[in-house]
This record gives sequence, C-alpha cells and structure tokens, in this order.
Amino acid sequence: MHRPRGSLGHGGRHPGGAGKFLRKYAAFTQLVIDEWLLGPPTESMRGMPLELMERRNDATSTVFCTQHQQKD
Repeated sequence: MHRPRGSLGHGGRHPGGAGKFLRKYAAFTQLVIDEWLLGPPTESMRGMPLELMERRNDATSTVFCTQHQQKD
C-alpha cells in the first residue's frame, strides 16, 4: 500500500500548486487523513479539505482520524 506523507495544508507549496496536490490525493482509492486538526488550521487548510472531499465524493473512501491525549 502506498502511504504518502504530507499535510493537506501544504498544497500551495508543491510544484504545480494546489491543483496538482488535489489531483494526487483525490486519485487514491482510500485515503486516511491522520492527526487531523491537532493544531489551529492555516488559511490554506480551511479550504483544501473541502475541495478534496468534493472531488472524492461518491467515488472513493476517506477516513479522518485523530487521537487526543486524555486529560486528567
């Protein structure tokens, strides 16, 4: 299984820009986004996941997951 590393918020920094980044991640049959929103979202992070989900809708599987440390 191919396991790409990276952040959804970095689409604008990839060669080819956000469009190439979105095409790459929209093409996976199953995409698992781990460590989702552990910190405050950046400006690019606010719109990128919505655009990605629109491209993947009714075609592929997407899983968002995060584990938060349990506080006393």
